[in-house]
Amino acid sequence: MLPEMLPYYQYWERRIFNAITKMTIRALAVNKAILLNRDIKPLIRMEATNNGLEIIYQPQAEEMQTQLEKFHKGIIESTKNFGRWKNQTCKVFVEQIDNETSEKMIKYTFYDDVIKNPVITALSKDIID
Repeated sequence: MLPEMLPYYQYWERRIFNAITKMTIRALAVNKAILLNRDIKPLIRMEATNNGLEIIYQPQAEEMQTQLEKFHKGIIESTKNFGRWKNQTCKVFVEQIDNETSEKMIKYTFYDDVIKNPVITALSKDIID
């Protein structure tokens, strides 16, 4: 490792982090706009039928809420696919097998830093509430 290369690695890691953060903010903002904009064509069709004394929704409201939360969570968790560089290098950490889930995962990602961004936190709160 050459000490002269350290600013180069820091510069590019910061650029990658900023790009991932911008991607996440844009995706959350579009998600929020779609959910709150009543002037666009509906994304989901729900049917309600009256069965005597109760109204039956298809799909169920709880199921819809669960799917929307999964979609929102997927946007943020997509940042786990972007591995960090090893310190003072431009080599990404190697994928490892998670002992609990037996899935491939990258131990060090941008996820932990991205979720701390106040804009992402505010957008997430707006969407969930």
